[in-house]
Amino acid sequence: MTKPKRYCTIEYMDGRTLEFIFESLRDEEDPTRNAALEGLEGMRNLVVELDAQLMIIPMANVRSISLSPSPAKLPAHIVRGRIVGERRP
Repeated sequence: MTKPKRYCTIEYMDGRTLEFIFESLRDEEDPTRNAALEGLEGMRNLVVELDAQLMIIPMANVRSISLSPSPAKLPAHIVRGRIVGERRP
């Protein structure tokens, strides 16, 4: 059985983006999954292997990271919601 695909978009401070697709590395039930997600908050560099090439991305240059689909289980401090338009008066 093939693992589900996940999508990641990294937006840099200068507006450029990097998008890539990867197989899910951990089972949804894996207790280390949330620890890995929480670990992103304090990282100085994001290290990604893409097509046998190692890429080191300084987090100081990253504006945002989007992961899709979102894991079913998230740490308690993460707010779940929908994408919304303008705030209503």
